[in-house]
Amino acid sequence: MNRKTSLVPTMLVCLLFCSQAFGQARSIQSFVEAEEKWPQTIGTTWRLEGRYALISEDSMRFVNCSMPFIFGSNVNRPPGRFTNLEVTGKIERRDGKLVFAMSSIRSRPSDMERLIFEKSAINADDAAKWYELASWASRRANFYNDPALREASQEIQRTGLEIEFRGLKPSDRNGLVSLIQKARKFKLDQVLIEEFLHDGYWDRFLFIRERDRATKTEDYADLLVSVSNDMEGARKPLETYDAERAKAYLENAKGIFKAASEEERETLERYFYIHIATTKILNQADTTGKNAFQIAAELKKEVPERTDFIDQYEEAGLKYESQRIPVMTRQEMQNLANRYAARDDAAGVTRTKTTWLNARESLYTDNGARGLVDLAEEWIQLLNDRKTAAKYYIAAWKQNSQYPLAAAWLRQNGYALNDGEWVPAEMLPPSQESAIEKAIREGRIVKGMTTTQVKTAMGVAPDSVVRFATNGKVTELWVFQSAGAMVQFSWTIGKESSTVDTIRSIAAQPEIF
Repeated sequence: MNRKTSLVPTMLVCLLFCSQAFGQARSIQSFVEAEEKWPQTIGTTWRLEGRYALISEDSMRFVNCSMPFIFGSNVNRPPGRFTNLEVTGKIERRDGKLVFAMSSIRSRPSDMERLIFEKSAINADDAAKWYELASWASRRANFYNDPALREASQEIQRTGLEIEFRGLKPSDRNGLVSLIQKARKFKLDQVLIEEFLHDGYWDRFLFIRERDRATKTEDYADLLVSVSNDMEGARKPLETYDAERAKAYLENAKGIFKAASEEERETLERYFYIHIATTKILNQADTTGKNAFQIAAELKKEVPERTDFIDQYEEAGLKYESQRIPVMTRQEMQNLANRYAARDDAAGVTRTKTTWLNARESLYTDNGARGLVDLAEEWIQLLNDRKTAAKYYIAAWKQNSQYPLAAAWLRQNGYALNDGEWVPAEMLPPSQESAIEKAIREGRIVKGMTTTQVKTAMGVAPDSVVRFATNGKVTELWVFQSAGAMVQFSWTIGKESSTVDTIRSIAAQPEIF
């Protein structure tokens, strides 16, 4: 049997026998701290324990204590190997100096041996007792500058924190904050603090999600602030989002985080943040797609890495809004078209504008020739579609052949009348074009034109019209001031047909006949 192993039972028996004394003997550390009061305690019996530094035949010294300890006549050095001693005695003044006259001395278990015993006696779920023991070990480690004891005290502190962490409720945010502050006060390594933060926030996330899947948006928002503040990696957007890696993490968040390196933890913290943010945002999504654009915008702001979700909700928004095109205002339609344009979807832009214009056709046609002209201009402005615009200009002319804007636009855009129908000028057979038709196309007035043909040729109504009758004949004078022309029509009373008789040039407003 290993000698070290065989000593354990014996040591434990000794510790049990002396356990009451542990609490009674005063440590050398506290004795040293009361050094200024030593003179006042001359003659008082002390019971002290601590690590010794030197032992000679007649005296000894404790570590970090300046007072010499003198063996009494009946006091012998204890046998065996030891590191800690317990002494009883009184402070005396000899030759003008203070000394400690020992009346008894015995060996004590080392600090590490005592620590093992004390740990074995603590209730495994009593965090306060673990902290108490850790505090004792920490004070001793600092006094004796003992790295091994300091490490052991931190391990005990960690045990206490883990016990306390297991007892936290997921909703106890203040408890988690207090725990983290305690870990920092203990100066435990950052790795442990990161694990507490991650696991605590993960439990809180699950609690919020399971408690009310319908959403408690403010709870998620509060958690996001905490995660962002306490986890550095959460604030760093990723260049790419590894969906498979993120999925593996979410399936075993605590285990994977605990095993991850410092660099890997930053990425995992961002995955965690992304998961909380997407859960919060998507919980607000309307199943009809009504607020899909809003959802996409929030995703783009909070988690730009999730291009899959962003694209999905932008598509859902486009689908929803496209169903509303017929009832949209012009601005709403233009906004939707702009969204398609931002996606380089020219077909979507055209489809949106075409659908909107077709849906509003009846609103324009109800306003007669003017409405048809306005509709034609919309086709030009929105789609630069002059072919469709021409259709509406022709319809406007047919409703009111004297509406000047219709004929003027058609002539300016290469259309001509052919047997009462507007057609592209290049479709007119040259041999079939009469002098009057040619004059109309060229915007001139010639004899024999009807009143309708004159209006078509001029493109505008006359500035003034004067009519008078003599000897059974009706004469009508039309003045086109801007063209500097006066046109005379004549016809026999009882007949409604009239043609141009005379064309005169005028320099100024003519007198009324």
